[in-house]
Amino acid sequence: MQRVATDGVPQRYLTIEDHRPVPLHDQTGIPVWDQDWIAPELKELLFGQPEDEPKMRTYLIVDANLRKNITGVFDLDSVDVPVQCLFKGETAQELEESAPYLIDMTLPDGAWEDRALVPDFHRDFFRNHWGHNTGIFIRTNALMGEVWRHFRKFTLVPREGRKTRVFVRFWDEQYIRLYFPHIADNRERVALWFLRDGFCVRGLLADQDGGKAVREILLQHALFLVDNIPSKPFEITNYDLAPFYKEREQKDLRKLAAALKKGFPNDLKHYSEEMITSLIDEPVARMVAYGFSQQKHLYILAAWSLFFGKTFDQKDPSGYLLDIFKSSLSEADKMSALKNRMDQLSPATGTTS
Repeated sequence: MQRVATDGVPQRYLTIEDHRPVPLHDQTGIPVWDQDWIAPELKELLFGQPEDEPKMRTYLIVDANLRKNITGVFDLDSVDVPVQCLFKGETAQELEESAPYLIDMTLPDGAWEDRALVPDFHRDFFRNHWGHNTGIFIRTNALMGEVWRHFRKFTLVPREGRKTRVFVRFWDEQYIRLYFPHIADNRERVALWFLRDGFCVRGLLADQDGGKAVREILLQHALFLVDNIPSKPFEITNYDLAPFYKEREQKDLRKLAAALKKGFPNDLKHYSEEMITSLIDEPVARMVAYGFSQQKHLYILAAWSLFFGKTFDQKDPSGYLLDIFKSSLSEADKMSALKNRMDQLSPATGTTS
């Protein structure tokens, strides 16, 4: 069951907003000690404090491997801010340089006004790492230990219907871009990710578009979420994986559209790749449902859909073409039979080779 607003629309428990902060002005010629370390709007988003409420703290979950791509060395054992690996024991030691780390980036008292009190880690991060999707920011009132215990439970989780556990890279920007918008109106999922033992994660933020934008995901209706939510471990399901499957399908579809435009330069010269993608989306999904997965076969089937219509599989007067699609033949045999039938239906088209 979902909470429904007065207009009948399902209640969203997360709001997603994309910001485009004004970047820092050119600081060439300004002494390093007098340079601003972060753009004002970005500073407010990541470190601002609400009025008449408990102190809001800022944490970063960073991928050590991605960070090392920029620094060239593993350096999270020698920074001037509190750091704790999300792994424990031997796993933390073995995967030290590629593990996720929780970093307390809450500004020290007085650092909002006095840049001299800002840690070197912050200065370096926004100078060299911002815009490279090395991690996600967390906004909460909770202390570091509470945040560490909360997010640790999502690193290695059971997979529905399987005996094995899977590694979840929830600090990857894909989760900010795809997953959290996907669960925004799912009360149970939002509660699992954003609430724990009396504290809540107020928001998640990550850089987008090479650092030009910030995606902010904010928790709404926390009190309603607390009521009657069963406490159970997170298990990743096909529902959770759906946005990633869709993203992969869209990437494959765009590659297919580019290949078709290149393969039929004269026939498709007036069509953009975006137009071709929209035209083949529905028929390719139907072909996949028929059991086709090889790109070379989908290329031909998509071409047929462009030249003979989106529902070409249903236009054989005898119904034989559709029978082939629905048959239990192997993909290769099915494709061979389809080519023969298409040649019979349109011998002069030249599009079936």
